[in-house]
Amino acid sequence: SEVSDPSTILRRLDAWARDERPSYEQAFVDLCLPTLLAPLVRLALLCWRPLAAGDLAQQPWHRQLTSAAASLAGELAAADGAAGGEIAAGGRGEERAASDRAMLARRGALPARLACDLALPLLKHAVTHSWDVFSLR
Repeated sequence: SEVSDPSTILRRLDAWARDERPSYEQAFVDLCLPTLLAPLVRLALLCWRPLAAGDLAQQPWHRQLTSAAASLAGELAAADGAAGGEIAAGGRGEERAASDRAMLARRGALPARLACDLALPLLKHAVTHSWDVFSLR
């Protein structure tokens, strides 16, 4: 289903940002992304066993978010290249470039933010309740 896959959700939001940037920015979508994706990440983390599974970056949701950020960066770079890097009259091109950089920064930080907010407490709980200080292992 479309609403259960983070990469599909992000593709739809990227299309919205590309087609109707003012509307996208007025809705503060980038600021709402952690809240929007948190239930999907929580669902994925239900089966995650931090001490056994290990690397969080290998989780499907983390890979999807990272690849979506890379895809967005490629799309924005291609759009900038297609425009010839020209600055439109009235500084609109500079505003757009600044907006693109801010959107890329927020999107790039999204996997880390979700990991800190959702996975770190699980890891802390697992270490606190599973690690024996007096163990020789």
